[in-house]
Amino acid sequence: MRKIVITLLLCVACTLIACIDSDYDLSKITTDDIAIGDNESEFIMPIAKINFTSQNICNSTEEDEISLKEIYEEVDLWLPKSVVESSEYIDIDKLINSDEFGEQYLNKLIHLINEEISSVKEQRDEIALHIANTYRNRFINLLWESDIENKEAIATTLENATDEEAAELISQLILTHSDAVEEVIAEIFTVFLTKLLLVDINATIPELRISSDIRKMLLESVDDSSVENPINNLYLYGVAESEFPFEFEIIPCIPESDVYFDNITIHRGTTEIEPIRITRDEVQAILDGFTIKVPITTLRYYPRQEFTDHTKFSITLKIRKTGALKL
Repeated sequence: MRKIVITLLLCVACTLIACIDSDYDLSKITTDDIAIGDNESEFIMPIAKINFTSQNICNSTEEDEISLKEIYEEVDLWLPKSVVESSEYIDIDKLINSDEFGEQYLNKLIHLINEEISSVKEQRDEIALHIANTYRNRFINLLWESDIENKEAIATTLENATDEEAAELISQLILTHSDAVEEVIAEIFTVFLTKLLLVDINATIPELRISSDIRKMLLESVDDSSVENPINNLYLYGVAESEFPFEFEIIPCIPESDVYFDNITIHRGTTEIEPIRITRDEVQAILDGFTIKVPITTLRYYPRQEFTDHTKFSITLKIRKTGALKL
């Protein structure tokens, strides 16, 4: 099947200035039946390449945005070393899923976290300091709901302690009141999981600068929806490229032009975005400039592969026109 990049059509315009005789005035020629290509032709037009980094992919809180890198630095802190060493990936989707199977996966991980911090001092001290720094008020509130003896005195001490002092006390409580503190840590870890819910990523694409002739050619060479077995169609498709150690699910859409893709699973490396058919009105809206909205969900995380705030994720979009282009 023949493919032609649409920018080559500019060459046609160059041939139109070559006439040297007024008897051959091309403006007087009727071009109704003149076309470039035939029913088997395809014309490809790049639309946009949209680049995102860890700082664009984030969780939004009342206070600030937490970048993907910051979120998964905390994931690495919580993850039991035994899980990281024995698992190829962490199933993030199951952790934040509320169905029965997801609950089993979550409860198993919480059990392993508590088991590890009870037996490994380094892990216990690290988690205790993290709770003192980040979740101290939550820890104190949960202590009040527990059956720990002297919880009033412990809570007061934690409120007035430095981070290091609070961490030391929390570490002691993990050892001396393991059952009660296990429930507290399970609750705090569950609260942390809400950070894994990512906000939609958005990008604004300016008007595509193509000549009015090519624009007209493209829009007027499309079969109406009433045509049976249409040949002259428009499709939007592309490719996603990710450097992240994740599997994501994305559902791209262009709301102002009613263009919606199906769910797409993004792997590390290159993932094809399958073509969807679009109408003449939709492609016209795209050519005028648009905002692409990309809801994104993390499915899997591969913890032994590093990434940075500058790690990239990109989406490249193109339009494919099938059938001839009418002049």
